[in-house]
Amino acid sequence: MNIKVINVSKEFYFGVNKLIACKDISLDINQGDFISFVGHTGSGKSTLLSLIGGILKPTEGSIYYDANKLNNPSEEVLSSFRREYFSYIFQYPVVIPTLNVMDNILMPLAFKHKITEEKINETKENLALFGLESKIYTRASNLSGGEMKKVSILRGLAYGCKCLIADEPTSDLDPATVKVLMEILEKLNKQGTTIIMVTHSHNIAAVATNVYEMDKGKIARCLK
Repeated sequence: MNIKVINVSKEFYFGVNKLIACKDISLDINQGDFISFVGHTGSGKSTLLSLIGGILKPTEGSIYYDANKLNNPSEEVLSSFRREYFSYIFQYPVVIPTLNVMDNILMPLAFKHKITEEKINETKENLALFGLESKIYTRASNLSGGEMKKVSILRGLAYGCKCLIADEPTSDLDPATVKVLMEILEKLNKQGTTIIMVTHSHNIAAVATNVYEMDKGKIARCLK
């Protein structure tokens, strides 16, 4: 899937106050690209990521997916679109407390009827790489914050869509897990998955093919 961002802006209103989170951004993302956005807190990185991933709607401008524009879609249409084309790693852990680790990771795949033996085995391998092999059947409510973050990451990796949206995926992770995660992301990218990532770390960002620095809601420059 090729993504074309054309003159996109996003505004938020807090009473009479207006916040311009992104302003007049244009960008081409081709299938198989690995793109990183860096910048200080409040520079618009996560907002742009949410716009590209269909979580937020632009205030102005257009985003095309394979030359198709989502023209003010309903939430039902948008939700279906996200399920079909995107997987997500969110900045903060998102787990269902009453489900165990394996069910938390594989549950979204039930909506696509794609929980296969191969996917289960792949997930078990990744759990071992993340040091969670002994927690497979542990309820999420009994996990530490760091373990919850790992489960959230593994869910995004397991979902396996054309484009992976990753918002600060390495935050709150130990160095060994960061290394494993970046190796997995590089492998997925080499297999054809588009990866669009936000990070504060220039070292992490450097793994990507293209690195953009954001400032005051705009792409200030291309670093790589």
